Amino acid sequence: MKNSRYKRRKYIRNGIIAFLFVVTFSLTIYFSFHHRQLTIVEGAIRDAFSVTIDFLAKPVNYVKEKIDVFNAKEDVYQKYEKAKEQLEGVSQKDATIAELAKENEQLRELLKIDSSLSDYEKINATIVSRDIGKWFDRIVIDKGTKDGLTLDMAVVINDGLVGYITDTSYFSSNVQLLTAKNYHNRISVKIALNNDTYANGILSSYDEKKGVYMIEGISYAGDIDVNAYVTTTGLSDKFPGGILIGYVKNVTTDNFDLGKLVEVTPSVNFDKIKYVSVLKRKALTP
Repeated sequence: MKNSRYKRRKYIRNGIIAFLFVVTFSLTIYFSFHHRQLTIVEGAIRDAFSVTIDFLAKPVNYVKEKIDVFNAKEDVYQKYEKAKEQLEGVSQKDATIAELAKENEQLRELLKIDSSLSDYEKINATIVSRDIGKWFDRIVIDKGTKDGLTLDMAVVINDGLVGYITDTSYFSSNVQLLTAKNYHNRISVKIALNNDTYANGILSSYDEKKGVYMIEGISYAGDIDVNAYVTTTGLSDKFPGGILIGYVKNVTTDNFDLGKLVEVTPSVNFDKIKYVSVLKRKALTP
């Protein structure tokens, strides 16, 4: 009996609350769309409803403001990251432009060098033999005396000097590489300095472990820049002047601190050469 009464009272109470809510909501809608002077009771009901709505709306508005602030901060952060990436891209582009400008200057210098080889014609040849045990010593090419090749002719590729002819047959020739362990490979070279000047020296050997040429006998007391290009001087009949040898890697002094020793990175990759050109001096025209 008690449970039945309790349930009946609960139903009645819930019904009254629901009824009051519907009446309040209906009156609010009614008051909102009818322009007239409200009674005291009507005004009190609407004010109470407005206060309730405002009270309930505050936490919602607070949460909404926090979400808006978070979204704004996230948007600013994304814009910052994008601007940072763009700035890094600009820095990289500036570095690339500077490097290209440097390479362009070097290419212009090499074009000047090429002009000094105008007295020579190139006889293209293919490497037909290479001894694994003497990989850095010599190669055999498919051109010989029938093509006009003779001893000591310079052998090159587009990247620079490879070596010179040491002996020939009718159909083939042996080429001594600059990387060979041979005292006769000592050749006169020059290192580019500023203001179109050069420091002369002797390419004396090749360090297979370091992968560099060694230049000694430097006739210059000043500073030599890393990456300065090294070419032949043309002071001998074996090599024309202006053939690229490589680029300065490191500058030290000898054991007595009297002269400079310059390490030069070869411009030619001797592991990958397959085709070469032999420089033959053009016949003099009357």
